[in-house]
Amino acid sequence: MRLSFTASRRLLSLSCALVSVLGLTVAAALPVQASSDASNWSELGQVSTDSAVTVRWDNRNNAANATVPRDQTQQILHTKGKNYLDIAPLINNKYASQFGADNGQGGLQLTVSQTESLVNQAIQLTVSGGPKSLSGNAANNPYLQIFQCWGAPGSDGKPDPRATSPDPATCQLGTAGIGSAGDPGIGSRVPLRDPLLSGGDWAEYEAKTAVPVLGIDGSSTPGDAPHNTFFSSTTTNEIDRLYFDSEGKAQTVFETQTGAEANFMGCGLARGPSTSNCWLVAVPRTPEININNYPEAWGSALSPSLWAQRLQVKLGFRNAPGACSGSEARSLSAGSELLDSAMDSWIPALCSSQKLATGYTKLSDAQARRQQAEGNQPMVLTSEPSPGSWHAPIALSGIVLAFNIGMNDAQGNYLGPVPELKLNARLVAKLLTQSYQAGMGLDANSDGGKEFASKVPWAQNYPASIVSDPEFIKLNPGLSSKIDKGSFTGGNIQLESLRSDAADRLWEWLVADPDAGAFLNGCPDENGQVINPFYSTRSYQGCQAQATALESTAKLRRQQTVKPSTYADIPASYPPDSASYPLPGWYESVPIVRDANGPIPGPDGKPQIDQNKLSLTMPDVYPRQDSMSVTGKNAFRAITPSNKEWCGKVGGCVAPDFPAVGKWISTTSTPADLPYRFSLSITDAATAARYQLPTAKLCNTQGDACVGASSSSLLKETARLQKADGDGVQKVAVSADYAAGAYPLALPVYAAVKPAGLLAKDAKAFASMLDYVSTKGQASGTAPGQLPPGYAPLTASLQAQTAAVVSKLRSITDPAAQLPPPGGKPAAGNPADSGSGKSDTGNAPGPAADAPSAPTDGGKVKDAPGNAAAPGSEDLSQAGSTQGAANSFLQYALIIALGIGLLAGLASPLLSRIGRAQKNKRG
Repeated sequence: MRLSFTASRRLLSLSCALVSVLGLTVAAALPVQASSDASNWSELGQVSTDSAVTVRWDNRNNAANATVPRDQTQQILHTKGKNYLDIAPLINNKYASQFGADNGQGGLQLTVSQTESLVNQAIQLTVSGGPKSLSGNAANNPYLQIFQCWGAPGSDGKPDPRATSPDPATCQLGTAGIGSAGDPGIGSRVPLRDPLLSGGDWAEYEAKTAVPVLGIDGSSTPGDAPHNTFFSSTTTNEIDRLYFDSEGKAQTVFETQTGAEANFMGCGLARGPSTSNCWLVAVPRTPEININNYPEAWGSALSPSLWAQRLQVKLGFRNAPGACSGSEARSLSAGSELLDSAMDSWIPALCSSQKLATGYTKLSDAQARRQQAEGNQPMVLTSEPSPGSWHAPIALSGIVLAFNIGMNDAQGNYLGPVPELKLNARLVAKLLTQSYQAGMGLDANSDGGKEFASKVPWAQNYPASIVSDPEFIKLNPGLSSKIDKGSFTGGNIQLESLRSDAADRLWEWLVADPDAGAFLNGCPDENGQVINPFYSTRSYQGCQAQATALESTAKLRRQQTVKPSTYADIPASYPPDSASYPLPGWYESVPIVRDANGPIPGPDGKPQIDQNKLSLTMPDVYPRQDSMSVTGKNAFRAITPSNKEWCGKVGGCVAPDFPAVGKWISTTSTPADLPYRFSLSITDAATAARYQLPTAKLCNTQGDACVGASSSSLLKETARLQKADGDGVQKVAVSADYAAGAYPLALPVYAAVKPAGLLAKDAKAFASMLDYVSTKGQASGTAPGQLPPGYAPLTASLQAQTAAVVSKLRSITDPAAQLPPPGGKPAAGNPADSGSGKSDTGNAPGPAADAPSAPTDGGKVKDAPGNAAAPGSEDLSQAGSTQGAANSFLQYALIIALGIGLLAGLASPLLSRIGRAQKNKRG
């Protein structure tokens, strides 16, 4: 029988439907990639990799590019051909005795935790076999100076890839102890009369003059801080002094900087001057050498006699982001900041392996869902459901409280960073509600503190900081005595301004905890401490019997406070509905005029007030950061931005790094010294792992059950996810189960794809992306395409859920109304190839038509394969064609089905003629 056009189309539709069902069945039957905890990250903050390298000062077993010869074969740059044996024998002998194999400690060695596929991150540095420190006399103890260099220029002035060691001129060193009229200091770039310089090209710098810094593009800048345009004390990653302990060991983390953070070094191959490899350099220093006889041993680590004693490790950087050349499809997404680190890894791999240009805009989860509801975003990344979308799980992450805290012994000697911290929900609630003096801005060591005390008299009854809180001391016995109290920073915590599902989850955890919830309602803890009255819900649920007395005291305290005229005295609500982390403007700071010596007194002897400048309220004093990636990095760098001082006089603002006159300035823009660090932040687990920050263990109120964030504890919490709703989004458990080892702040992230109006080519691009990131992208590691530390691999059930969404996306075909009738033209008003990217129903445009809307709250855009761009400024020309690029079995099955349908249509006339001929023959 002959098939009509309508019947042929029906057969074709049936074939496609059959293939779609077949594809779904095959996807469900395919073996799911095993989830293994290979990332080895945990709450301790240390991440090891298979690219770790160990080097020794005596070069035993060192690789060729890590060998620094201790003989005449080491030619020293900038000295006119001098070598290691030209250094004063006393210096070389002292170094050999303190750091060589015969020093009684086995010889100095340095282990670097990661040397390949580096980005802007932290790497662990572990030192052993060094000389033992002398107790109570840090000034006479040996130490290491550690810094990063971009390499060495070749004859053409460009980085020489064959260089076996870096040139000291290319190093980021010299912001500590900058040269002056007196002693230039060991942290400067002043060679200080090193005799090896005589006759060399650095001879002019030996007399208390800083050597210049050479940029990777051939430019240079003076090496002294006021004139150095390449880096400053707020941007450098150098470690001025890492002291050995009583066993000759030391440990720290080091920030590797790419060309984005240190443009003059250009680490990470990019379009402009750049290099794939840079160098880590560690120079041992020993104060025992007589400075009067050997001044060269007291100068900069770049001085030839000291530079020759270095250890060096070559660092391989991931290529800087660029366009996805040859891309065949484009996938745009926006939303959850929890995907920031994962997208950094996945985007270049999606380009190289799938020819898929992927864009990612970091947005507030709620804003991304609104954009999708308005038809501006076909796919968003979210932890809450987006109505009308298919939800595919793609990542398991978590919210953490990261810390960077130094420890000291009773004599003031640095003991290293605090390795472990325990917090319960109520302590976190206290930090978030400015319920410590330090968190309120009360600093006993400043004039601002005196002003605060007069305006907020009741604050004297609150603990000075979390370190002084009896509840903290009970959870962390012995730790309080080792933390410096002078810095007075243990009450402030860095928080983001971006409204996120992660923050909502944190508040759910706090409110669900009986003791933390009661504290937020105004109830006292066991020691009588109550919440800052401006943060209380004033409901007193959990202590109703004391409600009248508690509210009377709280009301009096609010009345006693000198408040800004704009403050509205209303109760707080939790979870908050106004911002991720509310900061009521209940207090204002006045602009005290200062010069280089401090506050300038007025006629009455009190500090002058700049009457032409408005006062600052709390949101100005403690500014929120753009996102959790920023709060985490600030914690790693031990920077806690807080605008507390008014720069009211030209040249009187402490340091050249501060803003110009007429600005509020942060008193903590420079990293604190190691012994005095106290930095806290709420960030995501991947950011904490990226910067190797330890994170607090979360405990029940008594502290007898605690759990830290790790891949294992995230998976245990994931097992407690409640059954998926009809939208496919699983709900996290409200109550915590610390004893089971389930981390309570674990959170899944979904790709929510809205199928309404989605064109086939765009659906297939999304399918390709989701297929990759939910399978190959779940293998833990640091290489591009792998799942970075800070995530847990998806479980088999979550992978199956994503596979089902992938199959549905690949089965999408363009609306039938857009297909041309037989022998006719496309239907009016529904052009099939108009380039508009919209369906005939006018629903959401496809990814090729509209880039994500510009973020309004600190978002960022990453374009394939991951290049940062101004929000909303994606260059669509880099994406190439938007034709589907999936090469899976399902596509081949669809092509076969289409071929069968086409053959059926072509064969029908022939079959009809054969049928008629047979009929005539029978007749």
